[in-house]
Amino acid sequence: MGTPFLNELRHTHRSMITDGLQALSRGYMEAYLAGVKSAGVQVREINVEGRNYVKLLDIARKEGVGLMVLGAYGTGKLDDGNMGSTVTRVLRHAPCDVLVVRDTPTSGSCVVVGVDGSECAETAARKAVVWSRVLRSPLHLMAAYDPDFHTQLFRSMACSVPAERIEAIGLKRQEEVHDQIINDGLRALYSGFLEKAVQLTGSLGATATSGLVRGKAYRTLVDQTEEKKACLTVVGRFGHHREKDSWIGSNTEALVRLTHGNVLVCMSEQDAEADDGKETSTLEWDSEARARLMRIPSPARTMAKSVVENELKQRGEGRVTLENFLEIAQRLGMGAGPGVRDG
Repeated sequence: MGTPFLNELRHTHRSMITDGLQALSRGYMEAYLAGVKSAGVQVREINVEGRNYVKLLDIARKEGVGLMVLGAYGTGKLDDGNMGSTVTRVLRHAPCDVLVVRDTPTSGSCVVVGVDGSECAETAARKAVVWSRVLRSPLHLMAAYDPDFHTQLFRSMACSVPAERIEAIGLKRQEEVHDQIINDGLRALYSGFLEKAVQLTGSLGATATSGLVRGKAYRTLVDQTEEKKACLTVVGRFGHHREKDSWIGSNTEALVRLTHGNVLVCMSEQDAEADDGKETSTLEWDSEARARLMRIPSPARTMAKSVVENELKQRGEGRVTLENFLEIAQRLGMGAGPGVRDG
């Protein structure tokens, strides 16, 4: 006798929940649609049922979306400083740019751009010029270099490696080489990245201030955002040390989590093409150029390779020769140590 009653109760419950959520969703949409239409923006409504982040990502891929805009928190926000689960998952898997919003931009506040010489950072700088005009905000370019990591690395190695092995593996000599390339070379390298970004924004008709900061990239970006009261921070989705299975760069994700402001995370054009299933181009390396690249200590080698390839692609070159490798390395400060010098 109880079974029909329980079945009816379950059916009624499911119906109430489904109808209630649909009504709630329509209520949310009506408010947004009214605001968008009053601003004179064309809009199309899409209503789907399912997990928020899954459906958002499905729609983005099917519709070929160029930008996803999400609040940093949802209705389940807790005052613990963490982002909402939906925006976290969308940010990691989005096939396009993502704008994470925390507050309303105010006219005149600064747009800060993180610069590291990568393709994503170049795209971020280009898009930041447009956003600075829309927001009527001054543009500030900043680059951060962090040599302290490598200092700590060698200290740990010195403590871990037996004394008789330190001399055999040349740890002291390797540390001296790293001091030359990492401590001195990174500063020169990132100064070059910053100068190039200033030239890029200038070529797009924008005037920008710039600054080079020592420290971890995400931490310095968070600090600069707060110090300059930035209305928007623009960064690339990936830096130089991207791995094949990476969803998003660690510095970018940490920045979005820790900052109190709005962040625009930009895909590079190459990444957008790859997500569309198009093949990305890679440059051939002459054996002499590759041998010289391998002299650079591994912590900086990936970045050096990416920098050289990006510049040559912009020149329309299809091959890395020893001559153009050395020319780029010397100009950007990667020739500060025996890793890339002649002789």
